[in-house]
Amino acid sequence: MKKTIGPKLKQFMVSLFFLGMLAAVVSCKTDTKLVTKTKIQQVKTKAKLNELMKDAHNDRRGYYDNMVGAETPETDATGDEASKGRDFTGTNEQVEGVSEADVIKTDGYQIYYLARERGLLQIFDVANDKSIKLSKSLAISDSYGLGLYLLDKYVVVISEKYAYNPPDYEEFWMPGYYGYTTTAITVIERTNHEIVYELNVHKNIIIDHRVIGNNLFLIGYDYLSVDAEESRPMLTLLDGSETYIGYNDIYYFDETPAYGITKVIGLKLEDNPQAINFNAKGYLGASYGYKQIYVSQNDLYLCDSNYIYDKNGYGVTLTISQFALDLVKADVKYVAAGIVDGMMLNQFSMDYYKGYLRVATTDVGASWKVDKDGYIEWDTYERRAINHLYVLETNTRTQTFKLIGHLSEGLGKPDETIKSVRFLGDTAYIVTFLNTDPLYIIDLSDPANPVITDDIELPGFDVYQHPFGDSFVLGLGYSADDNGWTNGVKLTAYNTTAGSAHEIQTYIVSTYVFEELENGYHYSYAYTEALWDHKAMLISVKDGIFAMPLFEWSYSCWYVEDTDGFEYTWEQSWVFEYQIYDIDFTRETPIAAPIKITHPAVGDFIYPVNRSVLIEGVLYIFSTYHVSTYDLSTSVSGPPIYVA
Repeated sequence: MKKTIGPKLKQFMVSLFFLGMLAAVVSCKTDTKLVTKTKIQQVKTKAKLNELMKDAHNDRRGYYDNMVGAETPETDATGDEASKGRDFTGTNEQVEGVSEADVIKTDGYQIYYLARERGLLQIFDVANDKSIKLSKSLAISDSYGLGLYLLDKYVVVISEKYAYNPPDYEEFWMPGYYGYTTTAITVIERTNHEIVYELNVHKNIIIDHRVIGNNLFLIGYDYLSVDAEESRPMLTLLDGSETYIGYNDIYYFDETPAYGITKVIGLKLEDNPQAINFNAKGYLGASYGYKQIYVSQNDLYLCDSNYIYDKNGYGVTLTISQFALDLVKADVKYVAAGIVDGMMLNQFSMDYYKGYLRVATTDVGASWKVDKDGYIEWDTYERRAINHLYVLETNTRTQTFKLIGHLSEGLGKPDETIKSVRFLGDTAYIVTFLNTDPLYIIDLSDPANPVITDDIELPGFDVYQHPFGDSFVLGLGYSADDNGWTNGVKLTAYNTTAGSAHEIQTYIVSTYVFEELENGYHYSYAYTEALWDHKAMLISVKDGIFAMPLFEWSYSCWYVEDTDGFEYTWEQSWVFEYQIYDIDFTRETPIAAPIKITHPAVGDFIYPVNRSVLIEGVLYIFSTYHVSTYDLSTSVSGPPIYVA
């Protein structure tokens, strides 16, 4: 039976077809290289910027568009490690030497905690006797704190403010765009706790940010308005003075419509507060898409996943734009761009190692046939999910990526998609999932010939893997039944020795329950922030510690039938706890049952126990109103201390 689509849907599909043509113009893939057919240009003038925006406005190709836009080891331990002084473990970070923001930071002597629900930055001193006390509390006013960076002289707060802005549809071509956010970068001197610098990036949707040395790089994007008096991105300083990204610092790409602008801000955090300065560049192109970054010690990679449609189907492409980092001036320079099939899952799907960029993607799409009138024949509809591992090399002369190696065959069963990736030196660990979890171990020692050496098949799937030495990996993820339905949270210990890799132990952290009771039912559920944010985990391989927050909720309902119908009674309970696991791969079962830390309610509210840091063998565990300790050497947990 042939089903048809209506005129409006047909018109929509036709418009999306042009976007498929755009991708074909922007990049063409051969057996040996990815060739980007576009060229980067400076805008230079207001007239040129207006011309590019009007062309995109008149084109109206829709939301789905494309922007083309020394070896870096991945860390196998938690970031923020002390190079001198006290021994401590802080934020779990992807790349050694590249700091990621989190709500807690330490240098071993002080702990900075962002109590977001209270709008406070709390500063704690850790004494030689391992006791802790609050030394200062700073209000983060009129904004929502996103994360912190800790430098020798400064603590930097990244926060966000939202402003409602009813649209003028004569000016704004993006329907439904009613407001904007301002990103604030606030620099606070650690000795006197004074704000010495602030940079506000207006109308900014944050993609991500990183700190390398005393350089902060922040990447965001925004939609563009047409016929506005000033279309360039605005930035304001602490004194209220306004500035705009210069026309010579705004770039565009041939054949790529200027629907929006990606902003790259570099902030140089000089020791002299008066010398702190920033650079800002804008790249016209994307207004919508799934955007992420990967940052090595030398380069920033902006990754933009978009659905591409034509009359016979759709798929996903990943546009990778490489920028070299200038760590003297806190600036960036465009290097190359290219497009590969598929979508990145997260930042761990990309890695730079020994001159090669490795990328893992999943191309989720479908194909169909159309009849002579242009209508879809739905009985020909076929869905697909294809996983890819690419090894790329930058060609700075042509500003493209050369395809060195590629693996797709055998990487996942039919319709399985990538659920987690970890690159560690010459090895990649990729988990795919539909009903069961194959963990693929891939040898990348020959970049031109990636080879699957082992696969371990288990129920459920990992969303994160962390190395514990050369031959062991700990995975965090979801447990599942044989039909692929997730039913809990799990930790799995693996032996990853090439040729004999296997599961050692799976520990069920919590199980989802639904059961019928006499005249009722019971339901329980659990989750951890660590399932989607790797910085929620504290991991110390040296100390054999894995720790994370956990939320558990339980609900029961009973009913009794009487002459008036049914009478219902119910009860529910929930708990926020912090779980501390002892991990020892010399044991037959490396994962021991956890120590569970809870904090008391404040009034009628219970707040998440969500972060910890490890200093000289003591865990300092934080929630919105309390801090407690756990001593690894004595296994003694201190009582929660209320923080006013």
